Amino acid sequence: MKKTLSLFSLGLVSVVVLIGITVYSVESYTSQSDFCGLSCHIMDKPYKSWKESPHGEKDVACVECHYAPGEKTTLTAKFRGLGQLFSYLSAGDQEVRKRAHVDDRSCSSGDCHQRPEFIEKKLEYASGVSFTHKIHEEKQVEGQVLHCSTCHQHVAGTKHFEVPKQICHLCHFKNSEVASAGDCVTCHELPQKPLQSQKATAEIKEDEPLITHQSLKDANVPCESCHYELVLGDGEIKDNACQDCHDMPETLKKIGDMQLMHEEHVAKQQANCFNCHETIQHKESPFLDPARKNCEVCHPDHHIYQKMLLVGAERGAVQETPSLMFGSRTNCIGCHLEEKLINGEKVMHGNGQSCVSCHTEKHDQMLDRWDNEVREGLSSVEELKIESLALLKKATGKAPAESLIEANKMYAEANSNLDIVRFGNGVHNKKYSILLISEAGYIFEDLLDLLEEVISN
Repeated sequence: MKKTLSLFSLGLVSVVVLIGITVYSVESYTSQSDFCGLSCHIMDKPYKSWKESPHGEKDVACVECHYAPGEKTTLTAKFRGLGQLFSYLSAGDQEVRKRAHVDDRSCSSGDCHQRPEFIEKKLEYASGVSFTHKIHEEKQVEGQVLHCSTCHQHVAGTKHFEVPKQICHLCHFKNSEVASAGDCVTCHELPQKPLQSQKATAEIKEDEPLITHQSLKDANVPCESCHYELVLGDGEIKDNACQDCHDMPETLKKIGDMQLMHEEHVAKQQANCFNCHETIQHKESPFLDPARKNCEVCHPDHHIYQKMLLVGAERGAVQETPSLMFGSRTNCIGCHLEEKLINGEKVMHGNGQSCVSCHTEKHDQMLDRWDNEVREGLSSVEELKIESLALLKKATGKAPAESLIEANKMYAEANSNLDIVRFGNGVHNKKYSILLISEAGYIFEDLLDLLEEVISN
């Protein structure tokens, strides 16, 4: 009997040891990077890019990064592994669109990038461009802290957990105007050589000032005076980017909440930046055309008065009166069909024939008639404006301060109405223009009454 129990115990111990060895062997084998890349078709590209990366060269196993320290043996890790298995079994020959998660602790613990030495170490990203991880660690995006994977993203198929330059460009140039040297020197060191090409061969006189990047910075000359073309694109949200991942109406209603969007996608590491944002380029390119073709370089808010007329928004006592063209969603090129040469430049103009294209032959004369009516209205109020301005100057220094403040406010409001009509060309919304002119006339008349009263007193 004792012999039987001993044999049973020995057999049980052998089975337990065998199971332990098997589990250990399976665990060891499945923890190897070759297992991920060679046994799972959906890991082919990530495996190849890892193999060619610094992590692959140093044989840093996949599980060392994709599981946080101490997490590999937990139930969380096991369930994640099951999820990957189900993705593998159901994916067929397709790639699985599931973003790999890397915990910050995986990067900064153990024998990897230890703090604080690594976090404060000055690194060179490109020639003349240096940075520290500490600076980025202290930054936030819409109130959300940055993670290692915020910048280290698997964007290109040939790169594995490296920082694509587009990430730097998006953060540094999104919603910012590169207009001062203070922006550029955040990353770049100022070159020291003189900018005058003739100084390279000619002898420099002591009393002759040199033009350098430093002298331009000291003089507050904007970098974009010479480097406007270096930043192309605005990093706006891609059309239908949200619908690529979400289709529930109640979810899409929240897309205007930028803090929530970054909390869900940045803080929770659910997406990379370019799932949502367009890229911003930062490189040398032909330098004249970008500035030449961008009207806003010289014409900030170009044609704003025309837009104000078309929209016809409420202004003081003038009720909302949108143009009929605005209501039908007709934009500028719907009417401006005639090409004219103005000061050597081709400019598209509107004329009566543009109206005929959509309406009737009778509409050919309508534009001229509207133009005459608007001009007559402006002319009739111009005398009141001149008289108001003269009386306002006379009252300065004589009338009470409160009265002068009120008088100047009234003059500015009336004159603003006239400017919209004058500079926006009242024919863009004739009815609204006449209302603005009439209201300006009423304000000028009230202003004259006010000024005459305070002067007489």
